[in-house]
Amino acid sequence: MRQGARASRPSTPHAPRSPHWLLLLAASLFGFSLLVGVWSWLPPSTVLGVTAQAQAQAHAKPAHASATATATSGASSSSSAASASPHRSSSGEAAAASASSSAATGATAAAASAASGASLAAGRALVRQSQEQLHAQREAARQHKAGSGSGSGSSVSSSGSGGSGARQGRLRGGTMAATTQGQGAAPPASARIVVVGGGLAGLAAALQAAACIAPAANASAAVTCPPAACGAANTTPASNSASTTAPPPGGWAVPVLLVDKMPRLGGNSAKASSGMNALQPEGGDSEELFRGDTEKSGGGKSVPQLVAELVHNSPAAVAFLEAHGVSLPGITRLGGHSVARTRTVTGGANVGWAIVSALTAAVRANPAIRVLEGYSLRRILTSGPGAGPGAGPGPRAVTGVELAPSGPGPDGAPAPGAPPLPLPCGALVLATGGFAANPQLLRAYAPGSPAAALATTNGPWAQGEALALAAEAGAELVGMEDVQIHPTGFVDPSNPDSKTKFLAPEKLRGSGGILLSPQGSRFVDELSTRDVVAGAVGGLQGGWAWLVLGRGAAAEAGQGAVDFYVAKGLMSKADTLAAAAAAMSVPDPNLRATLEAYGRTAAGSEADPYGKAVHPHPPLPDSQLPLYLGRITPVVHYTMGGVAINEAAQALGAGGRPLPGLFAAGEVSGGVHGRNRLGGNSLLECAVFGRTAGAHAAACTAAGAAGAGAGGAAAGGGGGAAEAGAALL
Repeated sequence: MRQGARASRPSTPHAPRSPHWLLLLAASLFGFSLLVGVWSWLPPSTVLGVTAQAQAQAHAKPAHASATATATSGASSSSSAASASPHRSSSGEAAAASASSSAATGATAAAASAASGASLAAGRALVRQSQEQLHAQREAARQHKAGSGSGSGSSVSSSGSGGSGARQGRLRGGTMAATTQGQGAAPPASARIVVVGGGLAGLAAALQAAACIAPAANASAAVTCPPAACGAANTTPASNSASTTAPPPGGWAVPVLLVDKMPRLGGNSAKASSGMNALQPEGGDSEELFRGDTEKSGGGKSVPQLVAELVHNSPAAVAFLEAHGVSLPGITRLGGHSVARTRTVTGGANVGWAIVSALTAAVRANPAIRVLEGYSLRRILTSGPGAGPGAGPGPRAVTGVELAPSGPGPDGAPAPGAPPLPLPCGALVLATGGFAANPQLLRAYAPGSPAAALATTNGPWAQGEALALAAEAGAELVGMEDVQIHPTGFVDPSNPDSKTKFLAPEKLRGSGGILLSPQGSRFVDELSTRDVVAGAVGGLQGGWAWLVLGRGAAAEAGQGAVDFYVAKGLMSKADTLAAAAAAMSVPDPNLRATLEAYGRTAAGSEADPYGKAVHPHPPLPDSQLPLYLGRITPVVHYTMGGVAINEAAQALGAGGRPLPGLFAAGEVSGGVHGRNRLGGNSLLECAVFGRTAGAHAAACTAAGAAGAGAGGAAAGGGGGAAEAGAALL
């Protein structure tokens, strides 16, 4: 038909045109080359979707989605929301709360249908995440360039007010796509509460603080303010923990400011791939049993009061996530656990990405929270002993922070020569993570550990610079020598010496994967604590082992995830036992004997030589084909030490006295995990103590505002009569 159409036209002496299929082919080749270039240029640790391991599952179950704000306006509703909040200390907070009243309904998450082809969906998600990360990095570089070209105190020009500077987030198929409103706005003039760090701990702290500042506006999102007091009853009078910073004239510019040095939120929380622990009484669990597992894993070095708070508040942490649209229907058993209590996803993206995506969308949709990406914490401003002229007795108190625009580097370090930007605040929550990507700090704090010489699973942003700033502000650091070495990091055959490795999540072993020596023999209880398994793997010849999964284990762990590891070359698929033996370079009869012996152990006819109690989905040599194989080696994964805190997430100074206005949550804090973290407790710690920090920061800033004559009562139902360690209900 096309040729006929051409034949009917009169002949004219114009230049011949290229056929359309050639143009399409050229465009396709260009797009493919661009995708390959992006994939090659961005290291895995900087692409959140990739480092999140793209745990797309084979089951066609609902994926986790989040909602965008559906703001409606109305003068009467705004005025009524403002008048219903007499405890707010500023006009800025009242305005934010009134806006929150109309937008809270849209902050809840909405379920979306999962892709029927999970492997294809995982690939598409990776492409989208790579594109978003590339855009974010370019935006950070653009902001840095704009800031260095101006002589003002701010590195980025503001395009609007604090309200228009907020960015709304939404999800497409399990990935975060940010719609920008006033992106590039400079930091506000002040903030009632500053949260530094955009992982799970920081997101939870910001959302909880906003809920406590404006409880009525957040009620529709099922996020209530728990009982909170300013000061732990068993440590110090409440008055010593209240903020000493009076709100500036006209009130705080924003109620809650969430700052992250990277161009997008998420941090290492987005990479979590096993799950989050929570009490599971129907499975034989109890608080006593859960505490015992945590303290045993910690080698007796965990602070019992912190462990009790972690365990007791675990059901409320799950409810908090569910209120924001996160569904964790799967339950698995990780190493060191007496029962199955690790909540996880059963479809869609990996658990960390699902959680961070939903909470990021909720944060961006909350008008009480301002998000400031691409800014680093340079200093914690304090008053009190040693903090400047006129300092009085008692602990140093937080009065503000100094920020600086981050440079374009992957670690988020401040831009060279960037001027510090002072920002007054009533309270500061540190949620900046650990230092597992900083070999210098690893050598300094853990000189007897091999950690500094090992590869890491952490993103390059995990530098731990906030720890020195906290110490400078008077906080005590505890357990800094305790570094967790995870037993299973994938060895990429194409780059075996890479210093950044994909994590082979514990979920793979919890679902039935076993570990074999290079000679094809078992050597350890695969579900022992991480330090025990890592020591056993490290003691093998060459310091590596084989991870072997059968068909059933792969299905439970997530077929989409396993297929992704195969596509990346991190695992191989063997359709026959002979193919598996050849890939492992071990004799076929030896591998068969090992797997058959494990099968008899799993059936209960023989005792496990390593004391393993559960044997889900054993990789039997005939009935569980295909087998999936991957080389693994120990990697630096987590740092247990950090800022000393109490049950109220208050940072502690000399003598265990809380530092007024300073809180810490997540990996930046120390004392919960002892010498070795129990798998699944990291996300739980972030959710529990992030919420705790946000609630108590709101209470303490309200108390400080009242003492400064700005009016207002303590958050959490008024008065702050409950103890700081009260359960987050």
